[in-house]
Amino acid sequence: MKDLKPKYRILVLTNFTRSSSHTLPMAIELAKLVQGAIDVFGVKPVKGLPSESSQVRVLRDLKKRKEVLQLELKTRVEKFIQTQDIPMIYNAKIGHPVDAVREHIKLTKPDLVVLGNYHGMNSFWYRTTLLQTVLKCHRGVTLITRSKRFPSKQKALGLGFIGQFVDSHPMMQTLLKNAKGTHRLFQFSTQANVCKSEHTNELVTYYFETNLENYANYSKYIENDNVHLLCIKKQLLPLKNCLTQQKRNLIKILSLTETPIMVFPN
Repeated sequence: MKDLKPKYRILVLTNFTRSSSHTLPMAIELAKLVQGAIDVFGVKPVKGLPSESSQVRVLRDLKKRKEVLQLELKTRVEKFIQTQDIPMIYNAKIGHPVDAVREHIKLTKPDLVVLGNYHGMNSFWYRTTLLQTVLKCHRGVTLITRSKRFPSKQKALGLGFIGQFVDSHPMMQTLLKNAKGTHRLFQFSTQANVCKSEHTNELVTYYFETNLENYANYSKYIENDNVHLLCIKKQLLPLKNCLTQQKRNLIKILSLTETPIMVFPN
């Protein structure tokens, strides 16, 4: 793998908390499928600086904190570098996470950004979250990791789609080649009950009624349907102040599933 020229640059974001513990392992498995190289970027906000310190002392303190953070990131990443045949680099920074990530994305122009579910999917409509920032400033694919594990390259990949089947993006075409069995398409409408329709050799479509408070049941249905990756177009997510009821309902459903969510550009 290291001898091949990577097709995709994968940026993995971490804030050194438990919520980001799934990001790098999942990114590695994905990199194996799409022939990607990984850039791990860790950010921690500035906290606890002495209020009456001189500028020199503050700068010295920030430098020491970054060295500690870089060492922590090195410990986390080096074990994967030694055991996985994937090109990897890493860097840590002390600063405002939203600003630091926005600057790093602008500088490196990744094809895919991987981040943990730091604030929960219910925080989608808060404009200052890191997830909102990534979805707005990043023009490529975004992967939101959850607790559900991504299958290894040797195992079958189960793909699910929200709203519409995504097959035109080059990365999705690669994933489809590695996926086995029938794909799932989850549609949300005002029709009653859950039903199967348009059952072909490659796709099964499910319809969910969005007027009822059955969000937990819908999420469990997705969880139990052998779906390892939920794929959705960015246009279906609430990235603006004006939210339709359908988008609010969709976020409620997504917030309850532990399946990773991959967001594709429009």
